[in-house]
Amino acid sequence: MIPTTDSGGELTTYCAKEVIRRRLQPAGFTVERLPGPANGKHEISILRYF
Repeated sequence: MIPTTDSGGELTTYCAKEVIRRRLQPAGFTVERLPGPANGKHEISILRYF
């Protein structure tokens, strides 16, 4: 099964590894890093597909 995302779709993940971000950007995703929730992970990544 191959996941797909429509144009304008978003994916939010706790995965903040640089290698993942670098691989998703050439696939058409923009990557934004935000602070994570209080008492949780340090940051989250929001991936947007356009």
